[in-house]
Amino acid sequence: MLLLNGEFRQRFGRAGMAGVAFIDAGRVYRPLGGSMGEWLKGVGVGLEIGDASVELGWRLNDIPGSLQVLFRLGPTF
Repeated sequence: MLLLNGEFRQRFGRAGMAGVAFIDAGRVYRPLGGSMGEWLKGVGVGLEIGDASVELGWRLNDIPGSLQVLFRLGPTF
C-alpha cells in the first residue's frame, strides 16, 4: 500500500483557530480480486478551533457527490 498526504494549515486569531486544506492519494499493489488497483485521490478543507475540528473531503473524480464529513475532538497526534 502506498499513501501520500499533503496539508496546508494557516493559523489565525487568538483562539487557536486554523484553516486547513489537504490532498490525499493512495494505491494498493496486487489488490484482491474485485478490488480497485488504480490510484484513489481526494481533496478537502477544514476548520480547527482548539482541539476540535471539522473537515470536509471529496473524491477528486466525484465532486460534489462524494462529500465526507469528519468531526474530531482532541489532537490528531
